[in-house]
Parts: sequence; structure tokens; C-alpha cells
Amino acid sequence: MVSGIVKTGIVAAVGVVVIVLSSTLGWILVPDIATSEAIITADNEAVFAAWSSPPVPVYIDFFLFNCTNCEDPTDQDVVLHLDQLGPFSFTEGRIKYGVIEKNGLLTYRENITYFHTPGVGELGLDVEVVTVNPVYFTLASLISDLAPEDLADGLSIIMHNKLDEEDEKPFMKRKVREMLFDGWSLKPYIKILESFQNETGVELPPLPADPKFGFFYGRNPVYFTLASLISDLAPEDLADRLSIIMHNKLDEEGEKPFMKRKVREMLFDGWSLQPYINILESFQNETGIELPPLPDDPKFGFFYGRNGTNLGVFKIESGANGLDQLGFIRTWNGKESVDYWNDIYCNMINGTDGAIYPPLVDTSEKVYIFTPDLCRSVYATYERDVETEGIIGNRFTVPEIVFNTYDPENLCYCPDHKIDPDLCFSTGILDMRPCLFGAPVLLSTPHFYMGDEKYVKAFTGLAPNKEWHETHFDLEPLLGVPIFASKRLQLNVDVRKYKVPPRLLNINDTVFPILWINETAKLDQPSAQDVNKAVNVIDALNISRWCFLAAGIALVIAGFVMLIIYLPR
Repeated sequence: MVSGIVKTGIVAAVGVVVIVLSSTLGWILVPDIATSEAIITADNEAVFAAWSSPPVPVYIDFFLFNCTNCEDPTDQDVVLHLDQLGPFSFTEGRIKYGVIEKNGLLTYRENITYFHTPGVGELGLDVEVVTVNPVYFTLASLISDLAPEDLADGLSIIMHNKLDEEDEKPFMKRKVREMLFDGWSLKPYIKILESFQNETGVELPPLPADPKFGFFYGRNPVYFTLASLISDLAPEDLADRLSIIMHNKLDEEGEKPFMKRKVREMLFDGWSLQPYINILESFQNETGIELPPLPDDPKFGFFYGRNGTNLGVFKIESGANGLDQLGFIRTWNGKESVDYWNDIYCNMINGTDGAIYPPLVDTSEKVYIFTPDLCRSVYATYERDVETEGIIGNRFTVPEIVFNTYDPENLCYCPDHKIDPDLCFSTGILDMRPCLFGAPVLLSTPHFYMGDEKYVKAFTGLAPNKEWHETHFDLEPLLGVPIFASKRLQLNVDVRKYKVPPRLLNINDTVFPILWINETAKLDQPSAQDVNKAVNVIDALNISRWCFLAAGIALVIAGFVMLIIYLPR
């Protein structure tokens, strides 16, 4: 018969074995297996396929602002009214290519293609929109900033007159498809720049081979772009004169600061820039400024030429060097930082691209994302828990302080803050001139949500709303998988008189909204089921390891108790 001492030894030994096995399996082997399954590598086919060609659908909606009372924008007492048109809906096709694996890093490009998927009641891409002419003001801005002071006024007048000859106005009417991907021609502006070069001898930066405008193509706006270029580039003694010339020539071309365009023109199709090419050529003849070869059919569209393109070369962590670094961007286009802003902090590339995140989300930490569209990194902070497709996620939102002009950490995003802080835009505006070749493009949240109230009050028809205009994303806390994301950005033009005389362009200085986008991705039901299964397995393993550990400890304790009982007194 087995003695009590032997029984005690068996119980204690079994308890020790259970403790060792539960610790080894629960804290070493199982996590190692889970880690190896999460690393992005070609050997891990399922994970690699999901990363390189995401099965989760991505949607992008465009909302354009139509100005209903821009017939006489020179009346400064009139408060301009904006009607929001849209959504104009597209789906995104994303696929990574040219993938290279080395030292735990992945180098790749990601091709993004947009497919028009009109919803019920959509107006269609041929609907026309009256809005500010961004190329007009870009040209005016460049003349104002770059021309010598004694030339800026004259050049601005010449610009206006020559654009007017080309029927290019400060306001315009364009199709939605032109404003996005198709673009419209910049030839009238190229002509003006060429004529300025000939008249003034001012050296201009290289001009595009195919000058069209579209925020998804080339990202270089037009009337105000031309005005901005003259203001920025022309010698001070020429800037004023060139601005006047620009305005008059654009007026001759029928190019005004405000315009009417079809939706398709404003988005992907674009519209002709021939009037601006004409002006650049005349400036070149008059000023002697040498310009590069100009295209035969330049167009401009807010997203013109961007369809089927990529955002550059990314190098990210695959997770092999630690899952806590999964997805972190190490270089973009071969650089560890950007060079658009005024100091090292603002130029840092931090975080992921927003598609993948490390597991084990810490809600007390900021989550950083690098966004090429913003030319900078931003961060989000935890707000609350939400449920999507039966999955509990941590919601992170981009806080107001990220775009707060007066926060010391944000001063380096203002190009002029070292010269005069008063030259910086108020809270809620990001000046994109440093990374868009001087074009007076400004980014904000839709309807200036969380921005300075003065931008909202400058128009009627704007109504900022947290639910509709906030950027946020939801992460499953164990795996770090995004279960829902919504990125919302608004494109604006810095509208000023620049060097164009009030008699030609008598408008209020304002941040003029063009359009805003809502880019969303939501985990579909099959993917959500896979995530739920993975989470349930992890939860079961966690519960099991603690149960086995508790059982092992209980057996060891029982063994000691039995030992006390059976020991000879």
C-alpha cells in the first residue's frame, strides 16, 4: 500500500510539473508562435497576402463647395455662401509592389487606384461647381512673394490682364471630375510665367512637363498659384507691375479668381491651362526670363493624374525586430525625415502609415501616423471604447492641439513664425506651401472643425460637427488590428489680393474651402470573424495558462499540507 509520504511526493511533483508546463507553454512557446505568425514575411503567406493586397475595402467620398453668390466677388460687403455638394463616391484599390525584405525591414511602393462607385442620388461627375480659381491665386502669390518690390505691382497687373485675356478668372466653374483626377489645363499660366521671365529676367523654378491642375495630380493650384508665384519670385521692383499684368492678361483670357467647373473636371479629369501657358509665354517674351519646355496640353485638377499612382517608397518594420515596432516607418523616399519644415522635430517621420499597428495597444500612449498628404506626422489619443462587428475596440482621435498654431511644438509648421508670429494662420490651418512648391494650399479639418471660429464665420453654409468631420480610428487592443478608420481633410486656398490692385481684384483675404474628403475603411464581416476567432483563442490561452498555473500551485500547496499531515509527530 502506498504510504502517505509517497502520495504527498506525487501530488507535489505533479504540481511542479503543471507549473513548469503552464509557464513554458503560456509565457514562452505560445507567445513565440503567435509572434512568428504576426511577422510580415513572404514565408508567412496569409499575413503577407493580407498586408500586400488588403481585403478590407477602402472608400473615399468627395464633398465639394459650390459658391452660390460669387457673381460679384469683388463686393467685400457680401458674405459668400457655400453649398456642400456630394458625396461623390469612389472605392480604392490598393496593392503593394516591388517588395524587398532585408534585416527585418520591408521596402515597397503602394499603387492606389480610384473607381467611381456612384451612390443613390449622386449628382454625377459632370455637375458644375463655382469656386475659387486656385491657379490664379497661386500665380498672384508667387509674383507677390518672389518678384522685386518695384516690379511686383506691375507684374501682378500684367498677370491679371493676361489671364483675363485667356478667360481665366479668380473664380471659376468646373466639373467635379476635372477638379479631382482629370484636371484642367495650365497653359494660360505657363504662358504668363514665360512672358514674365522674358520681361524681368527673373529665374523661375522648373515648370512641369504636363502642366495640369488637380489635387490628386501634381498638387499645384492655378490663378492664386500664379499670383503667389509672381509675388514670391519676382524682384521686388517688378512684382507689383507683373501682378497687374498677370491679372489683366488672365482677364483677357477669361480666367478669373473664381470659376464654374464640372465636378469631374475639378476632381480627376481637369481643365485646360492653355490661358496660363499663353501668359507665361508672353511674360517670357517681355521679361527675358528663360522657361523650360512647356507641354502642349496642360491641365489642372485637384486630383488630376493621381489615379493609379503611389505615394513614394516606404521602408517599414516587418515585426522581425520586435512586434512593438511592427509597421513603424524607417524611411520614406530614402530619407529618415522630411525637409519641409523649420526644425528637426517637425521634420521627423514617426509611427506607421495607418494601415498596421503593433499589438497590445496602450491607451495611455499617443499613436503616431505619418501622412504624405500632410507632409508630416500626426498623433491620436485614446477617447473611448467602441464596438464594431462584435469587436470591442479602442477609439483614437486626432486632438485639437495637433493643429493648434499657438502650441510651441507647432510653431515650426508655420514658415514665417521666426520672421513674425502674426504671419502664421490661426488654429486649425496647416500651410502647405513648403511642400507644394509655394502654392497657397491650406489644409484643415472639414468645415474648419476645431479651428478658429473666424474661418467658419467668413462664409454662410458651414457647420462644423464632431460626428461628421472628426478623424478617428478604432484598434482591437490585443492584436492592434484597425477595425474602423475615417480620415477627413479639407483643401483650401489662401485667397488674398497679393499685389493685384483693388480696382482689379477687390476681395477679402480669406481661407477659401474647395472640397473635403472622407476616406474610410471598415473591417468586413469575414475579416471580423477571423479577428474574433484569433482574439478568442488568445483569451482562451490566457485563461488556460492561469488556470493551469493555479492548479499547479494548488497541487504543490496540497502536497505541503499532506506532508504536514503524514509526517511522524
